[in-house]
Amino acid sequence: MIKGLTARRKLFAERCVNWIKYGNHTDAYLSVYNSKGTRKTATSNASRIYNSEPVQAYLQLIYDVDSRRANDEAQAVFKEHLASMGIYR
Repeated sequence: MIKGLTARRKLFAERCVNWIKYGNHTDAYLSVYNSKGTRKTATSNASRIYNSEPVQAYLQLIYDVDSRRANDEAQAVFKEHLASMGIYR
């Protein structure tokens, strides 16, 4: 567990990664924190939380897992291609 990573910060980070659905950090922030302030305040808070050490550490974990998964998939496709050419078994 990452020190200082609350359930809301974790959810915020996950929603920042899912930018297709949430658009940007401000929208991700608003979806998690139900802010009643202005959008400018939400943007400021989203930036502060996004750049915090616990959120950055969690995002790095997410990106590392995604990178390994993509690398594994690329290797599998490459091996399949080589096998289809009779080069790899």
